[in-house]
Amino acid sequence: MSEKKGIVLNRMYTGSYLSSNLGHEVINMFPDDDGNHYMYLNATGDFSADHKGKIGTMLLIKYAGQDEDGRPWVEVLGYATGLEDIYNPELRIRQSEEDQVRSNAGRSKPMKDIKYGGVPIHNIFKGSAQQDVLISYYAEKLFVPQKDIRIFLRFAPFSNQSRSVIQFASSIEKNKNDSLEFKPNIENNNEATYIWKKVGEDVSRLYSSKLYVVEMETKFASTSLKRYYTYKEVKGKDADKIKKSNNDLKAIASLIAQKGLWIESPDSALINSDSSLSDDNNTKKKDVSIFDICRIENNENCFSNALAHFIDKYRAEWCKFFKGYNITLDDKFEIFREIDATIPKNNNDETENGGRIDLLIKDEKNIIVIENKIKSDINGVKGESEGKQLKRYQKYAHWLKYQHELDEIKDELQKQYVNSNLFDVHKDIEDKVLITINSKGNKQPYLRDKKQVEVQGKEIWKSYIGKEIKVLEVHLFVLSPNYNIPHIPKSCGEWETITYEKISDFLEKDLPLSEDINLEDFFNVMQRHKCKNLCDWLRIDMRNKFIARIKFLK
Repeated sequence: MSEKKGIVLNRMYTGSYLSSNLGHEVINMFPDDDGNHYMYLNATGDFSADHKGKIGTMLLIKYAGQDEDGRPWVEVLGYATGLEDIYNPELRIRQSEEDQVRSNAGRSKPMKDIKYGGVPIHNIFKGSAQQDVLISYYAEKLFVPQKDIRIFLRFAPFSNQSRSVIQFASSIEKNKNDSLEFKPNIENNNEATYIWKKVGEDVSRLYSSKLYVVEMETKFASTSLKRYYTYKEVKGKDADKIKKSNNDLKAIASLIAQKGLWIESPDSALINSDSSLSDDNNTKKKDVSIFDICRIENNENCFSNALAHFIDKYRAEWCKFFKGYNITLDDKFEIFREIDATIPKNNNDETENGGRIDLLIKDEKNIIVIENKIKSDINGVKGESEGKQLKRYQKYAHWLKYQHELDEIKDELQKQYVNSNLFDVHKDIEDKVLITINSKGNKQPYLRDKKQVEVQGKEIWKSYIGKEIKVLEVHLFVLSPNYNIPHIPKSCGEWETITYEKISDFLEKDLPLSEDINLEDFFNVMQRHKCKNLCDWLRIDMRNKFIARIKFLK
C-alpha cells in the first residue's frame, strides 16, 4: 500500500467557534461554481510537512457519542477522493488571492476565481481570524452514503474510563417496530470482513435505516479534529501501535471500496442560490430567535418559562397535544412552574427536600409532571441513588393526586371546629380518609357552634373516616432534546420521554406561528434541539449561514 493511499479523518461541525462564526469546512460539502471540489482540513486548514503528498482520501466525520463500553462512535458523512495538496507547508501559511489552484480541467487558476454562488472564496471568509488557509486540498470527487444508509466508525475505548458515558443509543432514531439484519448489500463480500455485523441488545433495535459499523483498533483522537492513517512498516517499540493503525487504514479503505454503500454527492454548485437548501433530518431554520440573540438557547429555565406561557395561552391546542398521550385534559387546567415537591411533614408520606418540579399541570382528573432536560441528565443515574430525582417527583405527584380532596375535608373541619389543628388528615392504604388526633393527653377538638362551643364533636369528625377519595391520574414526562435523551432507570418506569421534536412538530402543525412572533421565536430555537446529534444542528446552521453570507455579498 503506497503512501499516497493515506487517509485523513476530518472531524467536522464541532467547537464553540461555530456558534457565532461560519466554519470553513462548509466548503467540503459543495462544489464551487465550476464544479470543482475543494476541501478544508480542520481545524486551521494546514498540515505538517510529514503528510505532504501522502494523503489521497479524506473521510468526513462527525462525533456521534460514546457507548456503554466507553467506545467513541463517529458517523461518516462522506469521503473525498483523488486529493491533491493545495496548501504547501514548506512555502507559506496564508493563501493569497493570486495563489494558483488546480481545477477539474487539469489547469491552474488564481484563488480569486474560486467562487461559490458567484462570490470569491476570499470575500466569503474575509476578516475571519481563523482562516489563514482557505483550501487544503483539491478533490476529484466527493461521495456520500446512499439514502437510508448510515455508516459509523467505532473506536477502541478511551484510556480514562471515568469519562461520562453518552448514551449512543439516544443519538439514533428509535424504531421499535423494525429489526435490523446485518447483511451488507455490497459488491465484494470478500472485502466486507471489516463491516461490523454484531451489535448489543441496546443498539440492534434502534434503526429504521441500514447501519454499517467499522470496528477500529486505534483510539479516537478526542483532542484533535484530524487523524492521519498512512501505511508504515511494523517494527520498533511502537510495532503494536503501528500494526493497529495499518489495520484501521485497511479497514477504512475496504469500507470506501464498497461501491454499493455510496453515491456521488448530489449537492450542486451554488450558482443560483436564491432559495434555501433542502432540509437535513426534516429540520427547518427560519430565522435567528431572541433565544439565540440572548445566548439562552440551552437554558432550561427559560425554555420551561416559555413552554408554560404557551401552554397557558393556547390551552385548547395543548389539550389536543396531550390527547395523543391518552390524557383527556380540561382546558381550565392550572399550570405551575418550579413547584416545591417537598411533602409536608405532618403527613405519613414524609420526605425531605423534594426539589422543584419544572412544570406541573393539574385539572380535576389529571396531574401532569414535566421535567425539562437540555444539557443535563437525570440526577442520580448510577448506584443506590439511581433515578433519585425522578423518584422524588413521582412520590410527590402520587401524594398530590389525592391531596385536593383531603384539603377540602381540612377546610370543612376548620369551619366546624375551634381547634381543628389537632386533626391529622391523610389517607389509608385503601385510598380512604383517615383522621387521627395528634395531641398529647385527652384534648379533643370542640365544635365551633356558638351555642355548643364547649361540646366535643367526636361523632361528627369520625363520620369523615372511611370516605373513599377520588384519586387523580398521574402522568410523568421527561422533556429532552433528541440528541440528549436521558437514561430513565427501570425503577422509574412510570416516566415517559417527550422529545423536542414532538413539541416542535406540534407547534408547526397546530399553533399559529405566523401570527405570534414570540411563538415563532420559540419554534425557531427549538430546531437545534430536535436534531439527533448537536453536530447535525451545526451542520444545518453552517449551511444556512453559508447561503446567507453569499446572498448578502452578491
